Amino acid sequence: MSFLADFGFIKDARKLFDEMDDRNVVSWTTMISACTRNGKAEESLSIFRQMLDFGEEVPNEQSLSAVLKACGIVRDLEFGKWIHQSFVRLGMEFDVVLMNTALDMYVKCGCLDEARILFDKIPSSNATTWNTMIVRYTENGEMDEAEKLFIQMSGPNVVSYNILIAGFAKKGNLKALEYIVQKATL
Repeated sequence: MSFLADFGFIKDARKLFDEMDDRNVVSWTTMISACTRNGKAEESLSIFRQMLDFGEEVPNEQSLSAVLKACGIVRDLEFGKWIHQSFVRLGMEFDVVLMNTALDMYVKCGCLDEARILFDKIPSSNATTWNTMIVRYTENGEMDEAEKLFIQMSGPNVVSYNILIAGFAKKGNLKALEYIVQKATL
């Protein structure tokens, strides 16, 4: 099933999945992730709900991450919030990948304030965490906020610089753009 899903044969993988007598968290997660990766976010959410309805398997970090990503794609804020609250209750709030996916879901759903609250609570943020917020502020034209985060960021990477450069270029702020480009080349 995983092989089929990895090569984009989602219908075949789904057929095999539906024919399985015993599904475990790995088979559920494989199908949920495959649908999310292959542009079938609604189907991913449907399979996850099925998993919950059967009640035999507890979602793991990978299944929760895939379904949160699907929530962001289809802008299902309500279900995404429920998933986020669920994994916090399960004690998974220290998983940086899961937290980054929740953060991305909030920003894709247009909830920048909620995303910022979550961002400030993430105990072990990484470059992805910071870049997620910087890119959203940049896309919203909030360059002051984007720059503040960039300055606070420990060791910005190439992606961080590119996000800020693109944002300042779009705004036509040549002075700030020049400063960031110079800083990037040091």
